Amino acid sequence: MVNRWYVDDDPILRWKAYIGPLFQAPDQAVAWLRQLLEAAEAEKVCTVYATDTYQRTKDGPFPAFVQAEYERTGVVDLDVFRWRRTDQIGGQLAYYDPQGQVQETEVFDLGVFWQQCHADTSDTTSWWYHRPVLRFLGPTLATRDPAEMTRIKQGVHPDAGVVLALYSDIWLPWIDGLVDETHEVGKVYDNRALARQHTPRLNRFLAAVHAATQALGCAWSLDREPDALAPNWAFMVHDTGIDLEATLPEGVKENDGMGLSPFQKMQSDAHTFMGALRQAREDPTAPRTPIALYRWPTAKKQQMLAERGIPWHMHEED
Repeated sequence: MVNRWYVDDDPILRWKAYIGPLFQAPDQAVAWLRQLLEAAEAEKVCTVYATDTYQRTKDGPFPAFVQAEYERTGVVDLDVFRWRRTDQIGGQLAYYDPQGQVQETEVFDLGVFWQQCHADTSDTTSWWYHRPVLRFLGPTLATRDPAEMTRIKQGVHPDAGVVLALYSDIWLPWIDGLVDETHEVGKVYDNRALARQHTPRLNRFLAAVHAATQALGCAWSLDREPDALAPNWAFMVHDTGIDLEATLPEGVKENDGMGLSPFQKMQSDAHTFMGALRQAREDPTAPRTPIALYRWPTAKKQQMLAERGIPWHMHEED
């Protein structure tokens, strides 16, 4: 088994907590945020070890640090997972080792992790970016500066919220496998062996966030906007997580990775076609052996085969 997941520049999945009411209740906002941070650490999907203003060895657990900073400064900054490459923010993920066995490790940079998992390939630049395992994006909810607080409250949009973003399809049970040379449109690869290791923890975390958000009278949902959710992934995701037992929709088939890549099929067809022409030229009276092709031949090639009496048919494929 191989790692066919990839890392995107933009989030591939987003959930959103619509926390407009919390702008009027900073104490509740920081309590909600602490619940999220504690759930993220408990499920090992996001543990903060160090940022530009925080060191776990010196400041203690991050959720308590956020609470203490609020009590000291009066600021609730929901962009706590802003993630700079110098930050140490980790999440536990499964992957295939070089022997094809499933392993788990704590990942701090998905891009570096992708490179490590593809160290034996020639292309280590096309399918990854430096991104966190999980990221929260949100506004500053409160401050002790009255003028600033007034500005914040006046500028609150009804849909203001916190976004939870994922940047890799490693969490999904079925993936496109664009990175794999055997990728074919309309077929997907089975990623369940990896997803079943780490996605249940993500789902428990999302369920905890959902419950904490609804308890405050705020809404929580999967972002289903066209620019946020790829249509081919919609059957696997919902408001509180990812469905690991999702069945493939009609018209989508599994790619077992054992077939030829499109380029290899093109090479095979060229070899088969030229071999049949050469045989017909060298022995014009010999019986013609039927040939099988992966791609429908052009009209010119069909004419060349017909003129030489060479029967042909398409390979039977799933």
